[in-house]
Order: sequence, then C-alpha cells, then structure tokens
Amino acid sequence: MSIPITIPVDARPIFTDNTFTTTFNAFTLGRYDFTSDPTAQNQIVMKLNPDSVYILEGIEFSMDTGETDMHKSRDPAFTSPRLRLTTVREQQELFTGGLPVSNYLDDFEIVLFYSSSQRGDFLRCSFEGVYRQRGDLVAQVELSAFLNLIVYEIKSTQWTGKFFDIKRDLGDKLEFRG
Repeated sequence: MSIPITIPVDARPIFTDNTFTTTFNAFTLGRYDFTSDPTAQNQIVMKLNPDSVYILEGIEFSMDTGETDMHKSRDPAFTSPRLRLTTVREQQELFTGGLPVSNYLDDFEIVLFYSSSQRGDFLRCSFEGVYRQRGDLVAQVELSAFLNLIVYEIKSTQWTGKFFDIKRDLGDKLEFRG
C-alpha cells in the first residue's frame, strides 16, 4: 500500500538511525528491561527548526534477534513494547501513548505531520519493553533494538504557511490522514 501525498521538490529527506541496547539482569532480574534502562530513553533523533514542517513518512524497527524469538520473549506481565517520539521543548508526543511495536516494521508507511515553534527543539525517542531470556536469547548478554525513520523537512513558505494556517484555525487536535 502506498499513501499518495505531494511533497515539495525542495523538501529535504532525513534518514535517522537510533540503537537502543539493554543488558540482561541489569535493571530487572531475569529480564532485558529497556523501559528501566536510561540509555534506551530520550535519545535525540533529530534537530527541529521552528519554521519547518516535518512529515514522518516511514518507520523501520527491528532487534538483534529473530522476530519469532522477540515474540516469545516478550514479558506479558509488562506493557507491550512501544516507541515514544516526543519533542523536547514542547513535550509534544507524536503518537499519544506511544507506537506499539509487537512486530518488526519494514518500510512501514505512515503520514504524520509535526512541527515545533521552539528554537533549539529536538525530536527524541524512547523504547519501552521488557523481554525474558528464551530461545536464541539464552547466553546473549545484551539485546538491541534498531529504529530508522524517514522524515521530510519542508521549508517552502507557501506549503508551511498553509499548514500553520490550518493548525491555527483548527487547533492542535487536527489529524492528517492519507
């Protein structure tokens, strides 16, 4: 499936790359606990310019173990694994409650518009999830999760002007759907 949208030709594509790693038994006995590991929280993904509009167009997520082992190792006593994308200064969460990642995401297409009115703002990401040591994870000391985003930064004054006019008239509850 593809979501058609016209992006200005001068839009700048941004490809991000974040790795979240936790150690077995470090924060929760008998678990890989990304939620409690500070290195898996609040990683800077990208700088945000206040005069730009950003379109999150694609997400890729995987771990350094097979997808089946990831499913079997998920600890049902804890909340489902999720990614939280938040702006640092405005504390705006892009996906309210986080984006559940119960499967690996490969070329997951999405159209999500966001912006920040604050100078010096950043987009940050946290990965939450708790896994048991099962299957291929036995004897694996560390477990890593990988996140790649495909984002377009739009600086076109005509395009961004329309975005900010709509946002001003309709408020922050505006949702764009493809």
